[in-house]
Parts: sequence; structure tokens; C-alpha cells
Amino acid sequence: LPIPSPKFPSWDPSRPLPAWATDLESTEITEEEKQAVPEFFCGRPIKTPDRYLDIRKHLQQLWLSHKPRYLKKSSCLGIKGDVNAIGRVHAYLEAIGVINVGHVSALLEKEAARKDSSRRDRSKQSGKNRN
Repeated sequence: LPIPSPKFPSWDPSRPLPAWATDLESTEITEEEKQAVPEFFCGRPIKTPDRYLDIRKHLQQLWLSHKPRYLKKSSCLGIKGDVNAIGRVHAYLEAIGVINVGHVSALLEKEAARKDSSRRDRSKQSGKNRN
């Protein structure tokens, strides 16, 4: 059986998150999820709805532990499975605003640290010039 093409909604901040987004123990799977990552809902022996729930929960937990830093797909590979399928679950969760909302990218963190360091250096310099 061919797998249907994934259908991702675009993120809308006014749209409420699904109930499972704030309940890591939830086993609810919405019709939207089934359309977004259909490979887990086609009766395959390895890619099962339970497997999908394991991946979804893992990615949610990773986001909570990384917040507000951007959760990259490559950071999510601690869970065994098809790397591309995990990437599609990541993309879906990101598309609906469950992960990486309000994230701070590594580049922004580095830039802020550099500016902070520069300010401290100027402050030290001005303190030396006064003496």
C-alpha cells in the first residue's frame, strides 16, 4: 500500500494547541496527526501508532529540556528509529507550534554573549581610564 503524502498545517499562533501538547502522558492521536505523518497509521509492523507516540513524547521532552534554544532535528536522534520519520514528526510538531516556538537560535545566543563580553570589556577599560 502506498503511503499518503503528509499534510502539514502551517503554524497559527491564534490556534490553540491540541490537548496532548501539554500532557506528555496523553495517548490521544488526532486526525490531523494521522494526515501529517501517515506512515505510522498504515498498518505497518514497525511504524505503529505506539511508535509514533514514543517519538512525539521524546521530542516534546527534548524541547522542554532545551527551551528556549532551538531543538534541531539532529538533536533528536537519541531515540531509535528511521531518521527521516523522526524528522517528519519533528517538522510536524514544529509546524503546529508544539516545539521551537519562541526559540533562541545558537547564533543569537552567541551574538548576545559576544555583546555582553564587549560591554564588560568597555566597562573595565573605562574604569582603568578613570584611575
